[in-house]
Amino acid sequence: MNRKYTLFLLILLSCGLLFAQTALSCYDIQYNPEGGGDSPYLDQIVTVQGIVSGVTYYSGSGYNNYGFFISDPTGGPWSGLFIYNQTYHPALGDFVRVTGTVKEYYGLTEISQVSSLLVLSQGNPLPAPTEINTGSLDNFSSGEQWESVLVKVVNVTVTVEPNSYQEFYVDDGSGQCQIDNQFFGSNHSWNNITLGQVYSEIIGIVDYSYSYYAINPRSETDMISGANTVTLAIPHQSVGLHSSVSVPINAYRIETAQNYQSYSFSISFNPHILNYESINTAGTLSQAGNVIASAESGVLSVSYQSNSSLSGQGILLKLNFYAANTGTTALTFSDVIFGTDVIQSCINGSVTVNSSYNSPGDTLTVIQRPLLNIPEIVVPGETLKITCLAPQNTSNWNAWLRHNNKRLNLLITNSQWLTLPNRWELTTTVPSVPVYELYDLEVSASGGISDITANAVQVIPSRKNNYYFVHITDSHMPNRLYYPNAGFDADSTAVEDFRAVMDDINIIHPEFVLFTGDLVNEGELEGFANQYWFGWTQKLLTEFEVPVYVTAGNHDIGGWNQTPPPAGSARKNWWKYFGWSWLNNEDLSFPYHTQDYYFTYNNTVFIGLESYDNYDYWRPAIYGETSYTDQQIAWLNNTLSLFPNYKKVLFHHYDFKEQLFLSSLGIDLSLWGHIHSNNGSIYTYPYNLATRSVCDGNRAYRVIRVNNEQLTPYATIYAGATGNNLSVQFYPSNYGVADSVKAIIINNQPLAFENAQLKFIMPQRDTGYNVSGGTLTQVDKSGNYNICYVRVSLSANSTSTVTVTENGVEISDPVQVPVVFTIKSVYPNPLVKQGNLQVISDKTFPELHLQLFNLRGQLVYQECLKGISQGESHLSFTLPDSLASGIYFLRFREDKTQIHKILILQR
Repeated sequence: MNRKYTLFLLILLSCGLLFAQTALSCYDIQYNPEGGGDSPYLDQIVTVQGIVSGVTYYSGSGYNNYGFFISDPTGGPWSGLFIYNQTYHPALGDFVRVTGTVKEYYGLTEISQVSSLLVLSQGNPLPAPTEINTGSLDNFSSGEQWESVLVKVVNVTVTVEPNSYQEFYVDDGSGQCQIDNQFFGSNHSWNNITLGQVYSEIIGIVDYSYSYYAINPRSETDMISGANTVTLAIPHQSVGLHSSVSVPINAYRIETAQNYQSYSFSISFNPHILNYESINTAGTLSQAGNVIASAESGVLSVSYQSNSSLSGQGILLKLNFYAANTGTTALTFSDVIFGTDVIQSCINGSVTVNSSYNSPGDTLTVIQRPLLNIPEIVVPGETLKITCLAPQNTSNWNAWLRHNNKRLNLLITNSQWLTLPNRWELTTTVPSVPVYELYDLEVSASGGISDITANAVQVIPSRKNNYYFVHITDSHMPNRLYYPNAGFDADSTAVEDFRAVMDDINIIHPEFVLFTGDLVNEGELEGFANQYWFGWTQKLLTEFEVPVYVTAGNHDIGGWNQTPPPAGSARKNWWKYFGWSWLNNEDLSFPYHTQDYYFTYNNTVFIGLESYDNYDYWRPAIYGETSYTDQQIAWLNNTLSLFPNYKKVLFHHYDFKEQLFLSSLGIDLSLWGHIHSNNGSIYTYPYNLATRSVCDGNRAYRVIRVNNEQLTPYATIYAGATGNNLSVQFYPSNYGVADSVKAIIINNQPLAFENAQLKFIMPQRDTGYNVSGGTLTQVDKSGNYNICYVRVSLSANSTSTVTVTENGVEISDPVQVPVVFTIKSVYPNPLVKQGNLQVISDKTFPELHLQLFNLRGQLVYQECLKGISQGESHLSFTLPDSLASGIYFLRFREDKTQIHKILILQR
């Protein structure tokens, strides 16, 4: 866990220093006033900025040898530069600032050893290709100025057909030049290029290799043949989830003589990822005419009419979309007509919607157990033990349970320093709580020690004799693509699968979840290629409303030879987020090298084992090729011996070496995954069951019932392709504005769930409630809204209705707890454009994310607010002009319980 936001401040300082550097242009680095081809900045670390003019240029024979080109916005001689890099993946049209070292690679000036890249803006028009003669690339004196520059040659004839390296030559009468295919990959071959073929234009970026200058078209649409030369292009862009994106349609070579006064085209897109909003023609080539657009089923149809002719090049118009879900959608042209001419030269683009969750997570510092992934379930009055890392001379330990704005003191009855591994163990007593919930755990101690771990302690009124829990496995988040395959850093379909399953689980409300590994698809990609898959997954786990016990799988910790990070990176990433750092010990005699643990619920012991295939063969003397090690098997046997009269449940990813013989071990139920399919019989004891994967659209989970210690596993069930096998809808809404709220729950599953739970958000009033269709178990009145917890018994294949209504009977909240964060007021209300917040906080927040929802519950605006200090703060926010007048609901993303109704008036 982060201490006092130190990491955040260091990042801010680093960014500030980076922006403070003077950025050079491509011209500065390429042009040498003393002559010669070497850069005047050779071997120096520089910061340069420019517009990305070409991406995925392969500079060697291997698929890992590639980079991209940038250009000065004005174009012209000396205006381009090659960036040799495989870590960052900017899009065409991005305006980027790059820091790296200037090198000469066999005569090609490049930036390598890239230490940082910042995307300053997206969707910028590319500089116009500079027209040159083919003969100008024949020698150094005239060719060097065009190295890495976006150029074009016109009216050229093929003089030499493609050779085995797919190089061919063209000539405009001034001398021939080479055309190459370095943007296309090693398996590319030119089709239908014959001797004497004429091209009206060939556009590309000039490279220098094997003592030759060559033009490299970026796609086949850079090669124009025939009389019609109009080209349309859509850039590749990235945007954050739940934000708006403006997509420019770039047009090239529209000649006045063509007298185009109309055009039409269609663009297909994925409506699940993008929602079409509007078209903007201000400041574009189309601003003098009228545009009509309509979108239906993922196809946007656009038509234009004007009394004046189109001409020139630039942005034809801009398409405005709303990023509704994560993923990548292609934007594909069809039926493009200018005047009466059919346009064939179209470059399709894409929009990638990234989750804000793909960012560094909350790494472990002090608290080592209980954790988000290894929680504790306790009853008031019981003992809760807390394991912490801190120096041996640490004193003055304190501990609290936290939930929303509730902060409850844990009485520490003992603090003890232990060894092997070195750690502190705190013994505390669980207090009476105002609400039975999943609490965060907070500790502090001398020396400025402070730490919080989310969802670590579930407080319940008592343990049930009859209950159910859930097994899930193999989520492979965020997607099933491997580095460096296209889309590995953009697709998040596995997250959608996981959310569908998590939504079901939060409704049926089991006692806990067992999650048996392969949480992520590649455990090495933490901090590499701008990916933070463990951080992403950790944030998702906090959205469970029940405890989740996690074990590691081979994709989590096994490493991957094809991925550049060094061997052992995957394991170290797991230790960083999920524990434990003391496992990083090369001493063979040290007692712990794998994360194995157990917990009990009544008279059943649940044992979790780490499983892996040691793909990168890291520390083979300790880990061998696959689990389980002798140390693990010895630990398992010892743990089983501690519970001779308990039912025994084993949860693990996979028994790679077939070492686990359930009958001889005395295990009643084993739950596992890895094979992505169901396996085993729910009727054969001991139960040895694999559950189908969450990923790949399966959205699977298995329910196991426990009745007086009798285990009964059920066949795997599924959340469904649309997530509607189990769903709930609130009427009129669940935003704390109505004194009567109805929920309709549709359960299309073949199982009944007697402990399902719904949380009704009601206005903050001193009142009681009447509930029909369920049982009111508790009311949390400590925040700005009253949260009514209602237990619902759902029959199999049924529809249930639950209603919560105020009854006007005043009640008192017996528990007064310290305020953690409260929105005191929103003003003015109604507001026009500009709004203000008065908030009270018991600590400083570097930033919080303000969210605005319409009456349908759709997120329509989000803004990052900074400067929330301890005590009272006054914050301002500005609303976009696109919002219509009406009633909206406002909250902070970090605190979903405090929701305020506001009236917006747009003038």
